Amino acid sequence: MTSDYVINLSFITTTFNDAKYLNRLIQSIGMSTSLRHECVIVDDGSTSHRARRAFDELVPISENQILKKIRIENSGLAEARNIGIKQASGQVIRFVDTDDYLTVGSTDLLIEVMERRNANLAIGDYFLWDENHEIVNWPLRNNNSITVKEWQELPNLWEREFSIPIHSAIFKNLKTLFESGMRSKEDWVFWSKLSKETHPSFLDYPVCGYVLHQSNMTSIRTLQSSLYWIEAFLKLKHERMFKSVTEEKMLEAHYLRTYYDRIPDLEKQNFREKKVYESESEKFLIQLLDELNE
Repeated sequence: MTSDYVINLSFITTTFNDAKYLNRLIQSIGMSTSLRHECVIVDDGSTSHRARRAFDELVPISENQILKKIRIENSGLAEARNIGIKQASGQVIRFVDTDDYLTVGSTDLLIEVMERRNANLAIGDYFLWDENHEIVNWPLRNNNSITVKEWQELPNLWEREFSIPIHSAIFKNLKTLFESGMRSKEDWVFWSKLSKETHPSFLDYPVCGYVLHQSNMTSIRTLQSSLYWIEAFLKLKHERMFKSVTEEKMLEAHYLRTYYDRIPDLEKQNFREKKVYESESEKFLIQLLDELNE
């Protein structure tokens, strides 16, 4: 590996009222690399006194690690990550959520793959574990089997065929930012943009664990989570990310099956009875439902 990476590796994480994970997080980061690195930790407006104290008291685990702590008003995950990107000094970036786990040596392995293949993006496999840190699936998806065609078919294959946890990848000279203001589905938009700009290299090895919270395992959707999906869909549509109207219609059908149909009936009824639809997402949804009933 070149000496540049000794001082040019940044990990970016955001935290909000989740103090119990912070020490484990920086331990995991430190075990994932032998290189000197910085951890850019953005507190996205934590309201818990315990969480704020834990953030303030956090210290590096070794001489190889530098902490750069930033506290902001609550702005959402997308904006907090963008602030982290802008504050990071490394050419190589790896995102980490506070409850994630990075496997030992995984960052060094990803860098090695990226260098060997002269790429600017490397993606590894991942596994699922539950909130008790018991492995649910190892690995969930062999990302090495993602084909070039699948990669180029983003955004329409996202969730339908595969998804890529943000912490299963490293990025070199990252220019793409997350959509500011988004509270959900920001990864869908982010990866879709990247698919148009670069071809990734893959590592056939689980590089991280993704925590499957109980709330993630329920099939019940809320109207708000449904509208977040539409918000992301419309951003991709406005930026001409879809190849055809047929592709858009396929995703609309996917949305109706996997999001709208799972919203509780009372929420659906209240939405249909609204007199004014204010957001672009609400207006699109009511138009979609009207078309469905024609």
